[in-house]
Amino acid sequence: SVPVQAPVRGQMLWEVDVDDASSAPVAGTPVEAGKAMGYVQAYYGMEEVVPAVDGRVVAVCAKQGDNVVKGEIVAFIEK
Repeated sequence: SVPVQAPVRGQMLWEVDVDDASSAPVAGTPVEAGKAMGYVQAYYGMEEVVPAVDGRVVAVCAKQGDNVVKGEIVAFIEK
């Protein structure tokens, strides 16, 4: 498994959904290297959480709304 880290300190936002409750991705959700799979709301704006590899989510370590620190592992991807 490949860890995905928070790029900055802030609040974890897996989705920004104005119509429905936002939630973390479930295991098996496909992700692409270099494409945002979530965001961290920092004091100066939104930073993208970007996986380094293509694959599928196998575990999510940070829940929607959790406070995270830079470098904290927020998910694991299986290639």
